[in-house]
Amino acid sequence: MKLKKILLILSCLCLTAGVLFCSGCSDKQPREVRKVFAVRGSAQCTMPGKSFPERLQVRVDDADGSPLAGQKIRFVPQAGSELKAHPAEGVSDAGGIVMTTVTAGKQVGDLYLLAIPESKPERAAVIRFISGVELGGLEQEAGSGSALKEPISVKLVDAAGKPAANAKVFFSLADEPGGGGAKLTKPLAVTNADGVASSGLIVGSKTGKYKVSIDVSGPASFRPLVVDVMGLNLGGLLVGVAGGLALFVFGMTLMSNGLQVAAGGAYAGAVTLFLQQPGDGNHFRGSGNGGIAVQQCHYCDGHRVHQCRSALSGAVSGDHFRCQYRYNDDRPAGGIQAE
Repeated sequence: MKLKKILLILSCLCLTAGVLFCSGCSDKQPREVRKVFAVRGSAQCTMPGKSFPERLQVRVDDADGSPLAGQKIRFVPQAGSELKAHPAEGVSDAGGIVMTTVTAGKQVGDLYLLAIPESKPERAAVIRFISGVELGGLEQEAGSGSALKEPISVKLVDAAGKPAANAKVFFSLADEPGGGGAKLTKPLAVTNADGVASSGLIVGSKTGKYKVSIDVSGPASFRPLVVDVMGLNLGGLLVGVAGGLALFVFGMTLMSNGLQVAAGGAYAGAVTLFLQQPGDGNHFRGSGNGGIAVQQCHYCDGHRVHQCRSALSGAVSGDHFRCQYRYNDDRPAGGIQAE
């Protein structure tokens, strides 16, 4: 009886030790939040008391940069900010995404919202919004050397929602394609009675994105705003497209010729063997490369091939077929190209 108890105790100890050993040696580490960042909806502008036009989307990633699902995120205005998020919290989906709608308070200027992961508060993201500003002339494009159809504009209001007149606004090129040579028509503008200031842009010679920075000296503190426009060198694009099309056609021609040579060689060999047999109005049928070939060959005086026509259906490009023939006597072989 005592021996059975001792064996039972030893078995339990071994099992426990094995479980602890296996769990301790596992290489798999629990996934945790490494980064929270805005995917869409940051740096938006709106008027005081209004919602920003686009929903904010934040993403949660783990240490490998992969999206992390099931993470609770709280949206909290930074101290002194009157931003409101609805809903104020959410759980990341399979793509690591959490969404919310943000509304501005009565303040104007740069305002910030915190996206705080509950499991790792120290990894919170700080997301910028701008209240009291309305931008115009967005998402435009123009040909090289041409002016935008609409000027790039900015409208400023104060905390009461009234237009901020006589405020200085500086426009500058923050970035452009190398050697683009873009030009702003009015680098320094002053807001009018409606609180609006604007500048035109003449696009440079290069295709690509032109970034215009707007620095506001207004009723509140603003970091520079950035507007993107697209410049298109139509001549260069046409040359590029034409060159690409020519290469495509050349490649297709080479491929077509290669198929005809490969298929024609196979059919010619088969027809040659067939033509060694006497007879008038004989038919040969063969297949190759996705199609069917039918040859109808007629003899004159029992020796010479009079006609060899090829009906090809998808086997090779075109409707021509080159075949060879032989005489049944000692005369040299010849060739025929069917039309």
